[in-house]
Amino acid sequence: MDKDEYLYLDLHIHSLYSPDSYQSSRKIIEMSLRKGLSAIAIVDHDTITGGLKAKEKNKTALEIITGIEVKTQFGDVIGLFVENGIKEKDFFRLVDKIKEQGGLVVLPHPYKKHRLEPEFLEKIDLIEVFNSRESKSSNEKAEALTSKLSLPFVAGSDAHFPWEIGRGVLKIKKPRRPYNLKEVLFSREKEIIRNYTSISWTVLGQIIKHLKKSRLI
Repeated sequence: MDKDEYLYLDLHIHSLYSPDSYQSSRKIIEMSLRKGLSAIAIVDHDTITGGLKAKEKNKTALEIITGIEVKTQFGDVIGLFVENGIKEKDFFRLVDKIKEQGGLVVLPHPYKKHRLEPEFLEKIDLIEVFNSRESKSSNEKAEALTSKLSLPFVAGSDAHFPWEIGRGVLKIKKPRRPYNLKEVLFSREKEIIRNYTSISWTVLGQIIKHLKKSRLI
């Protein structure tokens, strides 16, 4: 990867603070650097703890975005650049809390159990058009939705395990320094590096979720 000219971002990673993941902050940072990533977003389910822990431990040039993924009445929503925890499950109140922190509202994997209603879509800042754990057809429909709504797109691996990190990457032409990473996501000079993840890793995640719930790990 040419990191002099481009930024490489994986904007959908889960840590052990998500119920169906078991990767530590240290391992996430280590693997992200090995994959040549410039920045990552850790977006655990209902908590920002994973992102905060990673920021504390990070002593490298890797940029870490703190985020959260929340299941609302319309489906999953990601808040990026969130530094304070959010307990809201109602979509509209969740958006308010994200915006109060200067964060961005992302629609991940739009065709996975979402109600894509107008009042929902009009609050979205960015749409995830490539998710390594989703099917090719679902990702293609997400891309079509983005074009229809004229919204900027992002991509991510939805990694729950270290070997998944960097499989869905947003490649962005590097702006002149100093740059604001939040503003960079709205750049038109970007493309996606696409690698799909085996469904077996999703199954493994559900096993881990069950084991955690049963307090066996």
